[in-house]
Amino acid sequence: MRTLFCVCPCMQTFKIIFGSNERSSVGYEEFFWRALWIGASIIAVTYASYLYFGSVNAAYFGEPAPIPILDILSKEGEHHLSGDIPVPSSCHGLTVTTKALSETHFQLEFITWQEPTLSCEPLGYSRTFNTVVFAPSTGITFSARIDGEEVPIRITKRF
Repeated sequence: MRTLFCVCPCMQTFKIIFGSNERSSVGYEEFFWRALWIGASIIAVTYASYLYFGSVNAAYFGEPAPIPILDILSKEGEHHLSGDIPVPSSCHGLTVTTKALSETHFQLEFITWQEPTLSCEPLGYSRTFNTVVFAPSTGITFSARIDGEEVPIRITKRF
């Protein structure tokens, strides 16, 4: 009976995978092809699991929920918009500007910026905004962009 003793765990694994019979040595070419097949198999399994779990996450999370925005009409043609906008961390500030794309369509442009003197972890956080848009009382629509990316919003009107 032969004892297999090896100090290095890597060499032990090598002997288990590629054979440990001392009478038949594995040549470099055979070692190369076996290692290539094992590496290709690991990459294929990893990529397949990435695709599978990526599609599971996409199906689970789906489309992002619309951001609720409150529109309070205080005077004729004066819309006070307010709400909470998600920012990357508590160190990020929020700036809002409004742009009239047409007479009946307005775009809220949110820009986030990080406070350079603070260091924070990237956790989900939100900032409150308030802005005023002067537009007709009825028949107008709003859209929103955060850092240049369109986001869905849901406007709740109060008079």
